[in-house]
Amino acid sequence: MGRKMNWKCVSLLICFVLSFGVVQATTKNVYAATDDLCIAGSNYDSDNDCSGEGWTYVASTHTLTLNGASYNYTGDEEGRPYAAILYSGTEALNIELQGKNSIDGYRVGIESVGTIVLKGQGSLNVNTEDFAINSYQNGIVIESGDISLTALYDGINTNSVTINGGNVNAVGTRCNGMQVVGENAFVKINGGNLIAEGLSGGSGDMSSGIYCYDQINRVKGDVIISKDSTLIARAGTNVAEQEEYVAIYGNVKNEIAGKGWADYTGTGAATDIAINATGAELTFKKVQFPVEINTTIPVTGVSLDKSTMALTAGGSETLTATVAPSNATNSTVTWSSSNQAVATVDGGKVTAVAAGTATITATVGGKSATCVLTVTAASSGSAGTTSAPATTQAPAAEDTPKAEGTTVTDSTSKAEVVVTSKVGETPEVEYKSTTDTKAKSVVVSDTVTLDGVTYEVTSVDKNAFSGCVATKATIGKNVETLSTGAFNKSKISTVVIKTKKLTKKSVKNAFKGSKAKSITIKVNVGSKKLNKKYAKLYKKIFTKKNVGKKVKVKY
Repeated sequence: MGRKMNWKCVSLLICFVLSFGVVQATTKNVYAATDDLCIAGSNYDSDNDCSGEGWTYVASTHTLTLNGASYNYTGDEEGRPYAAILYSGTEALNIELQGKNSIDGYRVGIESVGTIVLKGQGSLNVNTEDFAINSYQNGIVIESGDISLTALYDGINTNSVTINGGNVNAVGTRCNGMQVVGENAFVKINGGNLIAEGLSGGSGDMSSGIYCYDQINRVKGDVIISKDSTLIARAGTNVAEQEEYVAIYGNVKNEIAGKGWADYTGTGAATDIAINATGAELTFKKVQFPVEINTTIPVTGVSLDKSTMALTAGGSETLTATVAPSNATNSTVTWSSSNQAVATVDGGKVTAVAAGTATITATVGGKSATCVLTVTAASSGSAGTTSAPATTQAPAAEDTPKAEGTTVTDSTSKAEVVVTSKVGETPEVEYKSTTDTKAKSVVVSDTVTLDGVTYEVTSVDKNAFSGCVATKATIGKNVETLSTGAFNKSKISTVVIKTKKLTKKSVKNAFKGSKAKSITIKVNVGSKKLNKKYAKLYKKIFTKKNVGKKVKVKY
């Protein structure tokens, strides 16, 4: 054992030289006197609010929000910044994750003198050389988020780790998934799911899933696993003869009993791992507490674009359901009507049957949202609808379309529209603006009905969303054109597209002048197969060069 412990000392020295020596030497002269926050090579003063593409920083709370940030360094080694995010302040750096964020190509992904606190409902994917996340003095706390960390040496390098929630995958391709070294070093897993893996190992290399060591007192640190947690830890494949390089190197104090892998590969018969509050030395190369991690992403909520709706018997309108998170494993919505004698619903399309009230419910993953529908009796010879199917037949003589250029306010769809068709053509209008400027979500409907004539809404005018507070817009299935500056001076950051008719030319510079920091387009043109097809097409159309704003397209 003495010989193997020497290897541990050598390995520890190697990783310390690679980590702390480089870190301390590198960070010493990175900042000017007041510039203690560095992002992608640019320096900022953490006492002042600041922002950039994909990020904002609030000085009063030391909170850095990443929302669609992508730091992928591909330049020369000589000019490469040391870390994508570097913070030398002593206060805790709170990192709020929103959307998908990535760091690739740097030596270190995130490094901080103060405690690093990761939280939020977004994701972070880091692939770097030395360490994915490094906080060698004051520890790391993970509250929530989907976090994937891969580095040549250690996925996480710090002196303490506390995981209270989220999904964490930490991989070290030469050393440890998590290297936790320092005086009174500890790991506390109080919730969430963790995979910690040291991949290769070899002569002189540490390779444990979790390596926890008190370097001052020269004893193993505590690895504490609570009953609400799930953990899988793996040692590297080349360390079978090095006893100290196991799945978890440390005093394991677990509050959950379960089946753990007992053999080297982790594929053999499982062994009971008993509850132990005093610390146990595990010899397993792979260990699991207590069951497989559930990779299913649950639904956290569902919302409808309308909470109330009014129709005339015989009319119809389509409700749009939004599932959170957008990457939930099961996002299939089930629709129901509380009174089918009053209204029916099929795939979100609500059809009024007779006068009365009914509650339309959208359910997915145990979560639901409702819309209260009021149906009035149809007047003689007509049936009212806010989104009636477009007609290709010539209108009756008494229902003559309005003249081209006529501007009309439609109270049902809460929109101002202008007629763009001539008499004798298929009736069409252009969406000018919403009349409900305080609504958080606006809808450009498929059609509008004006004095008995149904018009297709085929275009959206410039400045259409200017002046409203909405952050979400839905574009109807008949829209062919988003005019230049359609989203000018708007804060709309989410756009649901139901149309298949947009082209590169018909959306050019649509987002020019937008106030939104990022734009997400969600394609919803029909089936999953169609959504995938049009998402691929619209990714080519909605480029920054073409529409004047960086956008993300999903389905």
